Amino acid sequence: MGVNVIDGPVNGERLARRLTAAANRIQGVQRGTLRTSASPPAFSFVLERTRKPEAAVAEFRHAIGDAPARLALVRIMRNGELIDPRQETP
Repeated sequence: MGVNVIDGPVNGERLARRLTAAANRIQGVQRGTLRTSASPPAFSFVLERTRKPEAAVAEFRHAIGDAPARLALVRIMRNGELIDPRQETP
């Protein structure tokens, strides 16, 4: 079974705390893999290959409940290969 590693921008420590609290509730996110950074503002996590990265990011958006927060799928690392999510195929 392969995994996806997901990266995206994140704004502020408060939002990082919300992401951390939500991580265990997001289907397919491997426990203990969420990482956040204040500078540069970013987050990453490992996602089971059976889950769509876009769906997981959407679940994070919903779970944090912060309308001004903008979570975006920036890149996907799969089996050691960097994948542009705009070119991702199912």
